[in-house]
Amino acid sequence: MTNPEKVMKFTEEVVSSYYHGIDAVGQMIEGGMELLDQYRLQQRVIRESLREKLSRIGSLRHKDFDQILLPLLAYQEHSEEEVKELVQGLLRRQRDLTGMLRRSLRFGLKDDVTRFKNELVTGLEEMRLALQRFQKEQALIQETFQSLEETEEPVNTRNFRKVVETLEKALFGEHLQEKAVV
Repeated sequence: MTNPEKVMKFTEEVVSSYYHGIDAVGQMIEGGMELLDQYRLQQRVIRESLREKLSRIGSLRHKDFDQILLPLLAYQEHSEEEVKELVQGLLRRQRDLTGMLRRSLRFGLKDDVTRFKNELVTGLEEMRLALQRFQKEQALIQETFQSLEETEEPVNTRNFRKVVETLEKALFGEHLQEKAVV
């Protein structure tokens, strides 16, 4: 086998390993999406339990509970969709870049290889930051609902509204109306 053939074979092996790595990341992300669905179900159970608890003590009707949580739930759903779209877009882009990388290596365009590699790294970092932000938001929502559910003190409408408003400010920041997707 000549040197160019060895280089070509090595190049194909490297690109193939990229494809396998992308597939593995895709499988991990799919598992993460399933966990997200389970997490959402868990939150729904806690929310329903809290809803029933508040209506039983007569401090908040179901309709009022739902209305108070509407902006928060809409924001949460919007955030989930953004994360899903980001992750799916990144996976598509990684597959495209890997194909371009294969062609560039085949034709000896080394400058393109560096550019593709940097783009892959940048995309992964964007995804990591978005997932961290989303995870923090979900944990904050979970903790808030869990603490309301576990409290021994009766929760009235005013207190519930105050807790939800505090949570919304923490999630939406100062631009409450801009972030709330209702």
